[in-house]
Amino acid sequence: MSTAAVMSPSITSRLYANRRLILRLAVRQLSAKWQGTMLGMVWSLLTPLLTFAVYGFVFTQIFHSRWTGSLSAASYPLLIFSGLVTFSIFSETVNAAPTLILENASYVKKVIFPLEILPIVSILVNIVNAGFGLAILLIVQLVTTGSLSFGLIYVPFIILPLGVATLGVAWFLASLGVFIRDMRHIVGVATSLLMFLTPIFYAPETVPDSFKLVMKLNPIALTLEQMRAAIFLGQFPDLLDYLGLWAYALFIASLGYAWFARSRKAFADVL
Repeated sequence: MSTAAVMSPSITSRLYANRRLILRLAVRQLSAKWQGTMLGMVWSLLTPLLTFAVYGFVFTQIFHSRWTGSLSAASYPLLIFSGLVTFSIFSETVNAAPTLILENASYVKKVIFPLEILPIVSILVNIVNAGFGLAILLIVQLVTTGSLSFGLIYVPFIILPLGVATLGVAWFLASLGVFIRDMRHIVGVATSLLMFLTPIFYAPETVPDSFKLVMKLNPIALTLEQMRAAIFLGQFPDLLDYLGLWAYALFIASLGYAWFARSRKAFADVL
């Protein structure tokens, strides 16, 4: 399936026609996450706040870490936290992907249910959760620096290609997880490895030359650089880099959807 196929009228119109179902499932999943807890949705803000506090304490008070490069003037804990928030959109989605179909097996035999929306629901939920984390980051930045960057308006545009690429990976893994039940464990290990291959805890400038090619092939690394430049420096991404990310994202989404569409016919036989 070509890249254009992913964005073809038949597919986009199908997703658009199911937009209300997608939103309804996303809201239900968000509500279920905190259902029965004493603090409820407060945890959506409390969790990233505690995460920020722990990482900030460990890296500044115990390891005495410092950031180098173009963002050296920014707060080290904020730089780390911005990386964790951005990476969580990808990691939380792909870690859940291998069991998406298995956990919703009742939908498989319902011919009219659009299974392809399940990864989209997962991404929406994780983007909302990341939004709470970003809110904590901005509050801390405002309190500590007294101002916020105009570049914040670029953040949604930077997240979009990451979301599209993540969707492609999620489609692929959601299908593969039906046939290979060990996939969720494999993905968990791979995601942990990828986290350290992404400049979350260190500046890209500190990466040895022999590993810089790996960084360039990691779209999350480039997305993270663009996010930090927008939030802390107010810079819009380099246009060529940004268009390159979109091309990469659409290519991954194309492959992921092609695999999902072809393999979904066998889901009912396996489940």
